[in-house]
Amino acid sequence: MKKQALIPTLCFLFVLVSRCAVAEEWFEAYDEAMSNIKSQNWLLAETRLSAALRQHPEQGRKVRAYGARFMRYYPEYYLGVVYFHTGKYQNALERFLSVQNKGLITETDEEYKEMTNLTQQAMVKLNPQIKPPVDETALPTTPVAESDNGEKEAAAQKNQPPPNEPAHNLPDTAQSVPPSPQNEKQQLSTSPDKSIEVTQNRKIEIAALITEIRKQLNAKSWSNAEKTATALQQLDPSNSEYRRITLWLDERKAMIAFYSGDFDTSIQLFQKVSAAGKTDATTHFYTGCSLAALGFFQGVKGKPLLEKARQEFVASRSLQPNMDYDRQFISPRILKLYEQSN
Repeated sequence: MKKQALIPTLCFLFVLVSRCAVAEEWFEAYDEAMSNIKSQNWLLAETRLSAALRQHPEQGRKVRAYGARFMRYYPEYYLGVVYFHTGKYQNALERFLSVQNKGLITETDEEYKEMTNLTQQAMVKLNPQIKPPVDETALPTTPVAESDNGEKEAAAQKNQPPPNEPAHNLPDTAQSVPPSPQNEKQQLSTSPDKSIEVTQNRKIEIAALITEIRKQLNAKSWSNAEKTATALQQLDPSNSEYRRITLWLDERKAMIAFYSGDFDTSIQLFQKVSAAGKTDATTHFYTGCSLAALGFFQGVKGKPLLEKARQEFVASRSLQPNMDYDRQFISPRILKLYEQSN
């Protein structure tokens, strides 16, 4: 009789222990996954993070594990990290964008910087034609111009007449001697040649800078291209190539800011591009997407931004009604707003 009475008790205890084990699995799997990530054991990390997310989908900065233990719990974000390091860039980007859209990780979180960086790199891998400016602060930068161009610049500066002085003035070392009429005639006769030489040197340097910019763009060296473009602007402020390149770079910066969740920056850059005269359907579309993303994020306070987004979408659709836009990585709510804007 005692044995028969003991059997139900043992069964109850077995079920209770089993349930406790299952309840603990999600945070234990998460802790183990963090260790796997540190040791770059990506396969185990993916398995454990997926298991944790299935068992406990609620994520946040302070999630209760058990008793008085609370933890930062972002399995979806770390799955994105794992996917990135295993070459699954599309899966990684989907996870990062999901985390951003849910507001799980913001600028105040320690994971934000890494998430932004990995998002940018994933976009580079998936969409080469809209590559972002690469952060090259940790890399050695190439000079704006090669050494031979520097010599040409120095030669041009050496032959350049002093500001607000006639082009026929002699160098300082010869100015102590009063010029004779004959010398003055010689100076006047030679000054056009010097002026022509300076102009030719300047044209050569401008051409060299434009060639250098094109090389840097082809090499995807965005920050160096921007520096060289600045040098070109200083040498020739009205150069049309400079305007075209800076607009192109600003648009790429704006686009990657949008896909990275930095909507304030993307709005500012797209508006800068529009103010400079580039007002095509794509610019209006992504300006609207940025405004809408920020508006939805702000909730009730974001209604004015949503109205501005509608105006941008209307402008975009009026210029190109059947534009082929990104349906994969843009929030369905934003796309619905775009499709309803007439």
